[in-house]
Amino acid sequence: LDAYLTCGILAHGCARAYCQSCKHSELIAFSCKKRGICPSCEAKRAIIYAETLHENILAPVPHRHIVFSIPKMLRAYFRYDRELHRFIFDAAWESLREWYELRLPGSVPGAVFSIQTAGASLNHNPHIHGVVSDGAFTPPGEFGRLGYIDTAEINARFGELLVQSMLYENLISSDTVELLNSWSHSGFNLWAGSPITPDDANARRFIARYIDRGPIALSRIQITNDIITYNADDELTHEFDPLELLARISVHIPNKWEQTLRYLGWYSARTRGARRAREEITLVELSREQLEESQKPSKNWAALIKRVYEVNPLACPKCNSEMKIVAFITDYKAIKKITDNLGIAP
Repeated sequence: LDAYLTCGILAHGCARAYCQSCKHSELIAFSCKKRGICPSCEAKRAIIYAETLHENILAPVPHRHIVFSIPKMLRAYFRYDRELHRFIFDAAWESLREWYELRLPGSVPGAVFSIQTAGASLNHNPHIHGVVSDGAFTPPGEFGRLGYIDTAEINARFGELLVQSMLYENLISSDTVELLNSWSHSGFNLWAGSPITPDDANARRFIARYIDRGPIALSRIQITNDIITYNADDELTHEFDPLELLARISVHIPNKWEQTLRYLGWYSARTRGARRAREEITLVELSREQLEESQKPSKNWAALIKRVYEVNPLACPKCNSEMKIVAFITDYKAIKKITDNLGIAP
C-alpha cells in the first residue's frame, strides 16, 4: 500500500526525458511496479503479458475466452487464505481436460488460467478467467478442432470437483454439501465466448490483457472532497472514503511469490520445454536471416504502450520527436529544484 500511494509522484523519484531536437525536457515519475493493486502498473504489466502470450505461448489455432465462477456461499473460504485458490484452479482444469479427453482421446487442450478476486464493486469474488484452445493437441502436435463446448456438462463437473476437494480438506461439512445440492441453481457457472481465429491478433491480445487485468481501473475512479466514487460494471455508483477503498483493495493483493497465472496442458511449462528440446537446432544451421530474427530484442514498454493506446509516451509534446531518457533522479532536493524551474508540483 505504501508503494502504491507513492506511485507516479515525482517527489519519490523520476526519470528525465530530453528532446535533442527542440531541447524540451520532461520528468517521468517512477512507478511502484506492484501486483494486484496499482491500476497504472497493472495496465503496463497486462500490455507486456498480452504480447508475450500472443507471440510466444498461444498456438496458431482458434481459442475461446472462458470464465469459471463459484457460489457466494463458498467465496468466504478463500477470502483470507489465497493458497486455497489452488482448489479452484485444479477443479476448473480437470473438468475441462476430462471433457476434451472424452471427445478427442489421447489429446490435450492448451489453457491459460488467471485467478481474479474482484467483483463489480471491488467486493470479494474469486473466479477464473482463461483462454483455452478450441480443440486439443496430440503428442506429435496435431490439432483437432471441436468447434463447440458443452458449458453445462463441464460446469457440473467443475462444481463436483471443487466441493469434493473442499470437503476432503475439511473446509466445508457434509451439511453444506447437502445444502448446495438442494438448490435448483448451484451457483457454479461456466461462460464460454465465441471462437477467436488465429489471425485475429487484436482479439488475442485483448483477451490476454483482460485475463491479467488489475482489480481497479483509473477510468472508473473520481475523487471529490475526499470521497471516492467508483463506477462499476453493475452500472451502479459506489462511494468510499479513502481508508475503506484501501481496505477493499487489500483483499485482492496477491501473496509474495503467489502464482496468479497458470499454464496448463499443451501450454504448460513442461510441455513447452519438451517441444523446444525436440525442435532445438544449432546456430551453425541457422541462416543469417534466421539468426538475426532470433537475436531481435524484446519490445520495450514504450513500444507496447504505443501499439495498444496509439500514443507514444516518449514523443516530445512540442516537436513530436523521440525523446531520450538521460537521467534517473532520486534526491528530493534535486527534484524540487527542477520542478520549481518547470513550474510543476513535485
